[in-house]
Amino acid sequence: MVDMVVSIIRMLLKTLSAILLLAAIWVFYTDLTTEQPSMMFGKFWYDLAPSSLQVTEAIISRYVDPCGLIIQLGCSPFLWHPLISATLLWPAMLVLSGLAFILFLLSNIGRKQRTPKRNKDYFK
Repeated sequence: MVDMVVSIIRMLLKTLSAILLLAAIWVFYTDLTTEQPSMMFGKFWYDLAPSSLQVTEAIISRYVDPCGLIIQLGCSPFLWHPLISATLLWPAMLVLSGLAFILFLLSNIGRKQRTPKRNKDYFK
């Protein structure tokens, strides 16, 4: 049962990786064919789903960022504004292909390497 769930998760990660890679290729093609500067990841995300960008910012700032979640830490939130907002200004092709690569690597974690069986009678 666990092996089946793990294989489904691996297949899902590889599918998401392929979708992100296709999106990166599409953005690269549109960057080459238009005379505008390369599309930023924030603009790509906003064009795709504008309300999800604002909702994601609120969720990460309030519930995911440890400094925003635990007031006793006394630090300013650092996940959205320095990190993710800087990523939104990068070219979309780089971010999408990087995410595709990371998801592909995650899909292969913990996978047993198959070693070929060796013939014991090799030197006979």
